[in-house]
Amino acid sequence: MTEDENDSVEMYLEPIRANSGAMAILSDCKSEVTLAWKNPLYGYGKARIDGFSERYGILEYKTTGNIEADAFMRTSYNMHYQIQLGWYAHAVEMVTGKLPQVTVLAQEQRVPCDCFLSPLPPQLVKQFSEDAVHIAKKYHASRVTGTYPGVSSFEDIEFYLPGYAEIEENVDVSKIEEMGVNEL
Repeated sequence: MTEDENDSVEMYLEPIRANSGAMAILSDCKSEVTLAWKNPLYGYGKARIDGFSERYGILEYKTTGNIEADAFMRTSYNMHYQIQLGWYAHAVEMVTGKLPQVTVLAQEQRVPCDCFLSPLPPQLVKQFSEDAVHIAKKYHASRVTGTYPGVSSFEDIEFYLPGYAEIEENVDVSKIEEMGVNEL
């Protein structure tokens, strides 16, 4: 590792080292834990967890462009982290027989690389796990039958613009200049 690469790693480590809760979990965790199991409802499953501890459960590390809690939670939802966390929780439950505690360690991608811990409430862990298992069962059914229905119900859906792109009703389109194909 070069000196610049080392400095870059240190830039991320300093805020984590300053977070006593993060350090307590990290000091007790095994890193990059791979779990594999067989479930009669969907067959074989596999998960690779960032960190696992008997005492603290799952630790998932996520980087973010905006460390503000509301922004991170929106990004988490949009990236479907809840399904990933649910799958990991289900994996631990399949292997240990107990649904684990789940904590996310979120860290900003740019200086000052601030971080925070976000423990998930047990009821959310349970719901996320159930959602992940539901997806696994649907995927298994598709594999067995050879049919992959997708998201469509095969009904026509009228095209619409999202709310932020709706066209104003009183726009005078006669004032828009006509453009030729070569002018685009």
